[in-house]
Formats: sequence, C-alpha cells, structure tokens
Amino acid sequence: MHVKTKAFHAVVDSGSSACLFHADFLRPFKLNLTDGVKGSIGGVGREMRVPVYYHDIWILVGLELRIGVKAGFCEELSVAGILGRTGFFDSFRVTFDHSENPPVLEINKIEHRNVN
Repeated sequence: MHVKTKAFHAVVDSGSSACLFHADFLRPFKLNLTDGVKGSIGGVGREMRVPVYYHDIWILVGLELRIGVKAGFCEELSVAGILGRTGFFDSFRVTFDHSENPPVLEINKIEHRNVN
C-alpha cells in the first residue's frame, strides 16, 4: 500500500533513540495503533512512561529522500514527529552551524556500503 500524509515539520532530536510520530498519522494508512510492537518511552526525567507502538513505514525527508523506518507511534506525543538516532541519524549526516546568523542546518543522505 502506498499512502502519503500531508507534509509536516518534525523535530530533529539526537537525544531520541527512535523516530516517533503522533498516532494520528496512522489513520491514512488504515493501521491500528495497537497492532504494532508495544514499547514505552519516557522524557528527560524518565519518571513518566507512555506506551508507544512500532510500525514499519517509509518517510520522505525533504522532496526526494525516502527511507524505511521502524517508527514509534504514540497518542501522548506533544509534537507531530521526532526524528531520532535509529532511522534518521543512521541514514543522514546532520550538521548544525550555530555560528551563522541565522543558524544553518544541513542534512545529507549517507550512502551505506555493503561490507562482506
């Protein structure tokens, strides 16, 4: 099945171990949230844990960079999406240059090589 959602902004977060999206983004795919692999996520303090369900999806970064990701979906997420280490940072080289005004964020796809 090939379904697209509307474009949206996501937070690029090197502190997040996974890519996470609000559960509402599953609706166009006709996927049931709880059919995914169950896990939990916590915030900085890790006092509160909330359920998250992982599904295999494709995401489009920019206009042409498409990658397969096992992403977590959560009803409690306070933003539309978070791009984390597994699925995003292992696929892209991200450079943030705060010395520029305004700051510059550069994202380049990493070409993975097969190792025999």
